[in-house]
Amino acid sequence: MAGLSSLLFIGLLAVGVASVPVVAQQPSPAQVASFLDGLTQIERDTLIGKLQMAQSQLRSRAKLTFELVSGGPAFYDVTAISPRRAFIEMSFDKPYSIKREADGVDRQNYELIYFPPGANSLMWKVRVAVAKFEPEDLQRVELIYTAPPPF
Repeated sequence: MAGLSSLLFIGLLAVGVASVPVVAQQPSPAQVASFLDGLTQIERDTLIGKLQMAQSQLRSRAKLTFELVSGGPAFYDVTAISPRRAFIEMSFDKPYSIKREADGVDRQNYELIYFPPGANSLMWKVRVAVAKFEPEDLQRVELIYTAPPPF
């Protein structure tokens, strides 16, 4: 009978552990000094400045021509707002990381990762394409709200 009790206890323990929700580890405020992969601090600041300038211009109803895409899994509430609103409301100040990605023919690509505040927040993956020959021009900004790795 003791063997049955042990098995029952182990089974209940396994069910209890399995039912604990998994929350992604959020970086602490001390960790928010951006990890840079393939670019300098000056390039980081320039890129963030471009994004913030575009936000400011869109708020004042400027007619900017870069592509703007936003989304996430269909059941996330964030997919109910427009890409323009998601972009304008995004805080670009403190990315967790910025990575220079492979160059396109006429553009330089970057990926920025942001962890919004809050215990149950997921992450924003922001992909940015900047014109190579006119580096002041944004060509495309894609904002994806998603679960952080390893999910």
